[in-house]
Amino acid sequence: MLTILKGQPSGYSRDLQEDKVHIFTASDTVSACVDMAGAVVAHTKFNTERIARGLD
Repeated sequence: MLTILKGQPSGYSRDLQEDKVHIFTASDTVSACVDMAGAVVAHTKFNTERIARGLD
């Protein structure tokens, strides 16, 4: 980790600013997907009788 950070500029660098838009967009997308997955899991109903028959 320190090796990666050692090569980074310590001040303002335009090259380091260009990826911010993509990082924030990806973060928003992941957040929306996690919310949606939580809703799917919360509303999932399992047919336990059918599952039990399938395991026999």
